Amino acid sequence: MAALLKEKYPDINVISPTFSANPIEVIEHLKRTLAELSGKTLLLGTSLGGFYSLYFAYRHGYTCCAINPAWQPQVSLKRKIGTHTRY
Repeated sequence: MAALLKEKYPDINVISPTFSANPIEVIEHLKRTLAELSGKTLLLGTSLGGFYSLYFAYRHGYTCCAINPAWQPQVSLKRKIGTHTRY
C-alpha cells in the first residue's frame, strides 16, 4: 500500500516502517517518528497497524484511516504469541 501511495502522491512524505513484535518498542518508535513530523499528519494502518493508528490518533489528535483494524489485538492475536517455525 505504501508503494502505491508514494506513486500516486509523490509530493507527500509517505513513511512505512517495519515494526518489532514488541508493542512497547513500536509505541516508542512511533512517538519518536511522529515527533519529527510537521504539518498535517494522516495515520493510515491495516490490521495491527490500524490499531496503532487509532491509538495515536486518539491519544495525540491525529487524523486516522484504519483499514480492518485489530480492535482487541490482545485477544485476536493471542494465538500468535510464542515461537514459530518459518520454512
